[in-house]
Amino acid sequence: MLAFLQSYYDRQGPNKGFILSMMLWLILLILQTPTALAQDSVYESVVTRHQKKVKSRWSLEDWFSLKKKRQAQDQWLSWNRKRGPFFELLVDVHGGGHDFNRDGTDVKKEDFVVAGGGVQIFFGPVGIGIGRDQYKIKEKEQYSQRDEGTLLLRLAGSSTQTTHFTLQGGVMKYEHKYYGDYDHKFYGVLSNLYIFRHMGLEGQYRVKASTDSETHEIEGEDYHWGAFWELSILRVYLLYHQDFSRAKRISTGVKDNERVNGTVFGARLYF
Repeated sequence: MLAFLQSYYDRQGPNKGFILSMMLWLILLILQTPTALAQDSVYESVVTRHQKKVKSRWSLEDWFSLKKKRQAQDQWLSWNRKRGPFFELLVDVHGGGHDFNRDGTDVKKEDFVVAGGGVQIFFGPVGIGIGRDQYKIKEKEQYSQRDEGTLLLRLAGSSTQTTHFTLQGGVMKYEHKYYGDYDHKFYGVLSNLYIFRHMGLEGQYRVKASTDSETHEIEGEDYHWGAFWELSILRVYLLYHQDFSRAKRISTGVKDNERVNGTVFGARLYF
């Protein structure tokens, strides 16, 4: 190769200077090419190793982030042995003023006083409860009384004192001034949403399935919603409550609907 370049150079005459410079540039380019390729290969290898290190890196920030994520996921398990208590006892008392509206054969609109309470026991996500509510016309005799037994299944939330979603079902037993004595099967949902650590919202909706007393065919809805505040094991709450009954007299088919609605103030202890 060098002999060929030398003979070619000797034949050029006056252009020898230009030809010499071109030959030197060509030789330099040939010599530099493998070095550049080697540099690219080395750089790619270094970058690849760095990326692998980053993927396998452990940091304190990552550990805290993962721990927080797992805690949030655990809160939405129905019951977690590490976070949720196996046994819970709830004792509740409440009362308030309500408006009473009745249409049909005996139209009335009066003010009611409501008082009641109950107890719930939970074993993990499963609970049972009993309760009683009494509706009285102010300064007069009792208008109706409702006793209920409830089965509860908490689908989300590690306890009753966290954000949770709970299914309900059970039986209501009524002693009613106009409808007589009858039993209602019901089903519904109860939910608590903690906005802050010691304050949140509660909502409940229940459907009362159709049933018969001696005089009426009855169905309806029962719901409440409101806010609560907690101090240790004590919860104080204020709710708007409505109990609506669609009733039809069996003998005549005349509708005797009733609506009882108003505010409820209560307190609940958690053990």
